[in-house]
Amino acid sequence: MLPRAWAAIVFLMVCSAVWFVVTLTSQWPTAYFLVWILFCVATFPLLRAYALRCFDLFEPITGICVLYFVYFGIAAVYELNTPLKEGRLFINIEDGVEVGLLYAVFSLIALQSGYSLFHRVVLSIGRNMPVQRENWNRVFWVTIGMFTIGLGARLYGVQKGLHIRFAAAQVYGQFSGIDIFYDYLTFLSTFGFIVMVACSFVAPRSLAIRVLVWGFMLPIELFFAFLGGPKSFFLPILISPVICYHYLKRPISVLKMMVPLGIIGWVVFPIMTSYRSLDPTYLRRLPFWDGVQYAISGSWDLLSQLRLLEYLQWGLELLVERMDGIYTLTGVLLNVPTSMGYQWGKTIVVGFGLLIPTFIWEGKYDYLLTVITWGEWIFGVPPGGGGISITHPGELFLNFGTIGVLLGMFLMGGTFRLIHRWLVDRRRFFGIVIYAILWTTIVVPEYPIASYYSNAIKQAVILLIVSVLAGSRWSWTSKQTMGTNLV
Repeated sequence: MLPRAWAAIVFLMVCSAVWFVVTLTSQWPTAYFLVWILFCVATFPLLRAYALRCFDLFEPITGICVLYFVYFGIAAVYELNTPLKEGRLFINIEDGVEVGLLYAVFSLIALQSGYSLFHRVVLSIGRNMPVQRENWNRVFWVTIGMFTIGLGARLYGVQKGLHIRFAAAQVYGQFSGIDIFYDYLTFLSTFGFIVMVACSFVAPRSLAIRVLVWGFMLPIELFFAFLGGPKSFFLPILISPVICYHYLKRPISVLKMMVPLGIIGWVVFPIMTSYRSLDPTYLRRLPFWDGVQYAISGSWDLLSQLRLLEYLQWGLELLVERMDGIYTLTGVLLNVPTSMGYQWGKTIVVGFGLLIPTFIWEGKYDYLLTVITWGEWIFGVPPGGGGISITHPGELFLNFGTIGVLLGMFLMGGTFRLIHRWLVDRRRFFGIVIYAILWTTIVVPEYPIASYYSNAIKQAVILLIVSVLAGSRWSWTSKQTMGTNLV
């Protein structure tokens, strides 16, 4: 047996032995046993890939398995041991957490089955396939144009107060269609930053590009992400460049991946949580630079009260509390179909309507609030009280019950495998960029299906248009003839 296979087996056995002792001394042995089952299911494809030397850190199944264990396994242990933690949701899940974990296990198995059966053979990252040739001069200027348009839209949004994105429900409906149109365009600056980062990894004479990216574009993107407020704004800025480097330059190790994850956990989460405790209405009323000063000083006043160990512990707690998929999944299982009936696809099909831009259909999100009502009926949060995600298996159960969970997760797994194969395995430059931007939507199991996947489709279409403007070719050649289109 290969040494890597022995290492994987020993790792699994050690973890199992330790957890067996923890389970025996636990107040909830059944729940802890199911957490161990979920751990085994989640780690099996990863350890197998490691043993076969085809492990790819950014293949969809890797992130999905890790995050499923975090969102449902680790979160279950945390929820059971902190039953009285403060929050806006007050459902007692202790009586149903075992059922929630059972659904998480079978959901992940169904997803892995679809992922495996749709395409059994995947080109490993170790194969030295070159990236498709691009006209880098044309790509550069198209990207500059895209970033400039996005930056101009951001500056327009500053005049309207659109740069403060958290607590958006307070100002929703106060802006015209042209304001919403410019708000859409702001994301072009982030896309432009990511494309330019990718160019710096493969384009010739990239020193000037690197100076432009890291000295000019990155500070602007971080600045507006901070003012915006949502933590998710930082994910494409921090994660997408790493994925581009992984596929365009050289593979990233798990250890090196800890750097952006550490920044997210111990920089982004504490700072943005402190910032979001400020009054957004007051921020919007202030002149721009006064608002910036207020945001920085207000966040620092809160953070400076913590000692280093308190700060690190708080950052970890914020991260764990955010990944509480077991809580909302169990809440759905306990309340459907009693408190809220089966939706029979209504909350998913609405995603086709969400493909219509808001500046064309300004009442789109008013309509969405009449369809996505699980916050009120299951968790008691009134409309406008903030979004609540019930996770992919939770939403599938809400719509179609147990059969819907198994079939839906199977189809999602197959779809994710196809997306990775189409965008990454053929080593197209823009395919890798699109995948890098879509990666978080693919691997995070909590996002509402309709809103986030419709948004992912719009992002992919925008980048496809940009790639065509930049002269990229999208012919679907076979492996045998691929060498004619690649350098």
